[in-house]
Amino acid sequence: MFLAISATMIAFILRANLRRTQNSSDDEFPSLSTYEIAYLAGGQQRAIDTAIVSLVQHGYLQAYPETRSLKLKAILPKDDSLSLEREILYSARFNSSISQITASVTHATFPCYKRLLNLGLLISLNQAKNLQILSALPVFALLVVGMSMIILNNFQYLPVGFLVLLCTLAITISCSFLSIPIHRSKSGDRILKTLRTNTSFASTDADSQLIAFALFGARVLTNSPLNDLRQVLVSRFSFERKQYLLQCLTYAAALF
Repeated sequence: MFLAISATMIAFILRANLRRTQNSSDDEFPSLSTYEIAYLAGGQQRAIDTAIVSLVQHGYLQAYPETRSLKLKAILPKDDSLSLEREILYSARFNSSISQITASVTHATFPCYKRLLNLGLLISLNQAKNLQILSALPVFALLVVGMSMIILNNFQYLPVGFLVLLCTLAITISCSFLSIPIHRSKSGDRILKTLRTNTSFASTDADSQLIAFALFGARVLTNSPLNDLRQVLVSRFSFERKQYLLQCLTYAAALF
């Protein structure tokens, strides 16, 4: 059990300390748009959801929780719209499903990702993938040791049941490290913590509810005029959680 705890601690230390970026600066507080704040807090999905909230607020979309869908009500003026908002409204002309709309506009969040990456607040997708693998290696090494003990039976003073438990624990932890995404750099965590503590640092003209949604997600819409939209978003989150569990099971099957 000591080996399992040690491997897990090493994995957490690697995961935490390797999230530094060269472009980050601890002395400067960057000026971020509402959608950049949303991307920093929750990735491309939060940025898209924040744009949807803004469009519903201003009467361009309407949410229907019974069918988990969005309906187009009006078109944004060409000189008064952002690329992400235009893409969402264009997609809503042909799709009503919230999942289909969000899946079709992910490319429109790239400018947010690119700027946050340049500011050193995010880590690149390749770096994130490498960190996931690297942080899982100590625990995976523990799995290899446990499997070797069972196969070779060199450590007869250890019960086989204990070794199986050790291997199961190693598989579970490895799957967690491989499946849980790494998103922000350490500087990004610092900036996000500051924004969540004091939203006055958010240099944007958006209303307080939209900023709160960008920072904290759908729970801020509870018992608000946008509660119907919250139900639509939450229904999609439930589906995504099932997909996440399926992904974890796939990783576990691959390890076996």
